[in-house]
Amino acid sequence: MREECEAAFNRLLSQYGDRLTPRMREELRESVETVVKTVTELRSVPLGNGEEPLGTFVPFRGEE
Repeated sequence: MREECEAAFNRLLSQYGDRLTPRMREELRESVETVVKTVTELRSVPLGNGEEPLGTFVPFRGEE
């Protein structure tokens, strides 16, 4: 996970680093770590190719 965080952080720095303050870089690193952690957790859930979503969204239309 650490390597993925560093790769994502460095990719963002190469694109936007010249616009970021040291504080913004610190916050960016924390955000990247959070996103990578979340993605890692999502990847750990085994899903088959034809699995349906857990719940289906049904919008409230006020007509019921």
